[in-house]
Amino acid sequence: MKTKKTIQFIELTQAFLLIGIMAGIVPIVTKSTDDSSVRFILLESFIAIPFLCAFFFRKSIIIYFLKKAPYPGALYSVLDKMGFTRNLDINLSDPLLDDIYKPGYQPDSFLTDNDLKTDIGKKRVSVVMIGILSVASLVAITFFIRLTTENNNPLLYMIPAGVFFAFIWLFPKVRSRQNDADPLISFTNGYLQIPGQQIKWADLYDWEYEPGGRQSPGTINLTYYDANKESRQAVLYLSQFDTDKIDMLMLLWFYKARFGQTT
Repeated sequence: MKTKKTIQFIELTQAFLLIGIMAGIVPIVTKSTDDSSVRFILLESFIAIPFLCAFFFRKSIIIYFLKKAPYPGALYSVLDKMGFTRNLDINLSDPLLDDIYKPGYQPDSFLTDNDLKTDIGKKRVSVVMIGILSVASLVAITFFIRLTTENNNPLLYMIPAGVFFAFIWLFPKVRSRQNDADPLISFTNGYLQIPGQQIKWADLYDWEYEPGGRQSPGTINLTYYDANKESRQAVLYLSQFDTDKIDMLMLLWFYKARFGQTT
């Protein structure tokens, strides 16, 4: 499993407790004792158990993925910044610490393997919206074919359908790797370019992810030293950029660890 997919799965386990509790409440509040109700109660109980186990054993899940991950340093760093390792008391082995603070990966291979782009522009139309428009287009084309021809050859429908599914499959992959022509944020070997300033990797001290609400994906707060060695902060609002929190946290970890070591 790719690092980003692993992080998304572990992030999902944080919601498993609520799902498990909700599934478990149904048997408690159900008063009926007929056969169909008993079967339903048993089904709900079986549904609740794996969700609750996934939450309460999330430490074991994280340790398992750290052993299997191709980039364990990236995995642990992002999970830590997102708060998923808090109070779990995970033992950091020497190889894992080396991977966190001194990764030896080449930038090209790390970026390609994780579908990361280093030039990030303004927020664009989401993949979900593209999917909705594509489905509407497919329905319109199919309806047009039926109106303009009496030929019911399945190939007439399979061709636009094939083009549609190929587009849906390829678009997110191409889009995720494509750098923006007019970037607002750029990751280079020497510095981080954000709107209005450059921050050398050696001057970047720390960063943290702050979750947003329903209408906001949150922010990433950077702490760095200016030319006078005074501590400064910069806030990146993820709603303004064509990226997400996991990609940003992976990039910040990699470039800081790879190019920001001070002697």
